[in-house]
Amino acid sequence: MSEAPAFLQLQNLSDEEESLRTRLISQLRVAQRANKRQESYYEGARLVRDLGIAIPPHLRDVESVIAW
Repeated sequence: MSEAPAFLQLQNLSDEEESLRTRLISQLRVAQRANKRQESYYEGARLVRDLGIAIPPHLRDVESVIAW
Protein backbone atom coordinates (compact mmCIF):
# COMPACT_ATOMS: atom_id res chain seq x y z
CA MET A 1 0.00 0.00 0.00
CA SER A 2 1.27 3.45 -0.81
CA GLU A 3 1.76 6.13 1.79
CA ALA A 4 -1.45 7.44 3.35
CA PRO A 5 -2.24 11.17 3.18
CA ALA A 6 -0.83 13.19 6.08
CA PHE A 7 -4.21 13.62 7.74
CA LEU A 8 -4.59 9.81 7.90
CA GLN A 9 -1.19 9.18 9.45
CA LEU A 10 -1.95 8.56 13.09
CA GLN A 11 0.42 7.79 15.95
CA ASN A 12 0.15 5.25 18.77
CA LEU A 13 -2.56 3.04 17.31
CA SER A 14 -3.15 -0.46 18.61
CA ASP A 15 -2.74 -3.34 16.16
CA GLU A 16 -6.52 -3.58 15.83
CA GLU A 17 -6.87 0.15 15.16
CA GLU A 18 -4.05 0.07 12.62
CA SER A 19 -5.70 -2.85 10.83
CA LEU A 20 -9.01 -0.97 10.73
CA ARG A 21 -7.29 2.20 9.47
CA THR A 22 -5.61 0.20 6.69
CA ARG A 23 -8.93 -1.37 5.62
CA LEU A 24 -10.69 2.00 5.64
CA ILE A 25 -7.97 3.62 3.52
CA SER A 26 -8.29 0.76 1.04
CA GLN A 27 -12.06 1.25 0.85
CA LEU A 28 -11.53 4.97 0.36
CA ARG A 29 -9.19 4.37 -2.59
CA VAL A 30 -11.71 2.04 -4.25
CA ALA A 31 -14.47 4.63 -3.75
CA GLN A 32 -12.25 7.40 -5.14
CA ARG A 33 -11.80 5.54 -8.44
CA ALA A 34 -15.55 5.05 -8.80
CA ASN A 35 -16.24 8.64 -7.75
CA LYS A 36 -13.81 10.01 -10.35
CA ARG A 37 -15.62 8.05 -13.06
CA GLN A 38 -19.01 9.30 -11.85
CA GLU A 39 -17.67 12.85 -11.68
CA SER A 40 -16.54 12.63 -15.30
CA TYR A 41 -20.08 11.65 -16.30
CA TYR A 42 -21.52 14.48 -14.20
CA GLU A 43 -19.13 17.06 -15.66
CA GLY A 44 -19.87 15.84 -19.18
CA ALA A 45 -16.28 14.78 -19.80
CA ARG A 46 -17.05 11.24 -21.02
CA LEU A 47 -17.95 10.87 -24.67
CA VAL A 48 -20.88 8.72 -25.74
CA ARG A 49 -19.62 5.66 -27.59
CA ASP A 50 -21.23 4.81 -30.92
CA LEU A 51 -22.97 1.49 -30.38
CA GLY A 52 -23.85 1.16 -34.06
CA ILE A 53 -27.59 1.45 -33.40
CA ALA A 54 -30.09 4.29 -33.58
CA ILE A 55 -27.60 6.76 -35.09
CA PRO A 56 -28.07 7.59 -38.76
CA PRO A 57 -24.85 7.23 -40.78
CA HIS A 58 -24.65 10.98 -41.53
CA LEU A 59 -24.63 11.78 -37.78
CA ARG A 60 -21.94 9.29 -36.66
CA ASP A 61 -19.23 11.97 -36.57
CA VAL A 62 -21.22 14.20 -34.21
CA GLU A 63 -19.75 14.03 -30.70
CA SER A 64 -21.87 14.46 -27.63
CA VAL A 65 -21.35 13.99 -23.91
CA ILE A 66 -23.37 12.47 -21.14
CA ALA A 67 -24.48 15.13 -18.70
CA TRP A 68 -26.64 14.25 -15.75
